[in-house]
Amino acid sequence: MTTPPQHLAFFSDVKGKNPDFQPNVTRSGLNQNTDLLVDNSPFSRFYHVVVNDASRQPRYDLVAIAEPTGAITLPVDDQNRIALIRHWRAIPSTVPGSVPFNNPLKSSHGFYSIELPRGFPERDETHCDAAAREVREELGIGTRKVCQLGWCNFNTAIAMTDIPVFAVLVDPQEKVTDSKDEAEVIDSIEWVSMEQLGDYVLSGAIRCALTLAAISYAFAARGQIAEFVRKR
Repeated sequence: MTTPPQHLAFFSDVKGKNPDFQPNVTRSGLNQNTDLLVDNSPFSRFYHVVVNDASRQPRYDLVAIAEPTGAITLPVDDQNRIALIRHWRAIPSTVPGSVPFNNPLKSSHGFYSIELPRGFPERDETHCDAAAREVREELGIGTRKVCQLGWCNFNTAIAMTDIPVFAVLVDPQEKVTDSKDEAEVIDSIEWVSMEQLGDYVLSGAIRCALTLAAISYAFAARGQIAEFVRKR
């Protein structure tokens, strides 16, 4: 693709050149020249952007999310078992599909989500270092080797940041005492075989898209993810 069919721009720039353009995003009480709608640093920022066509004419506007590039991990031991955690998540609906768009708090929220360790980077931390630290913090065990598998994006329509996926070879017998994030509520840790992991996926027990994306790399390695990491 030599010529992009669409181009991205900040809303304030587009509005200045196209005063008749009517946005869909509501900006009540905001300075119309402010493209940063919500600043939840250091975790995320929400920007007002416009998608232009190939001739640089505005097509539609939306809210785009930018996050620091952290890591999602596949912790694997020498027996080729993957570590899953039951992590309390307060935001999603208790029952999938039950959140009304116009009044989301009418639904009950919160459930124990089956996930892989993941997180944002700390100051001056590399993606690889963030992956190792998240495993130590959330599993409480040592890491032996970290290998990047690829990238994923939780919603390519609005997420500006791709997230690196790492396999982390670990030793479950090596206990560590890295400080844990007090905001996290981890109920339990389960080591599962590739067959059990497949059962979790096919049963719909895993709702976290980032976890499902990372798991796909394990299956792409034909289940031999530990050997794959050792050879890298």
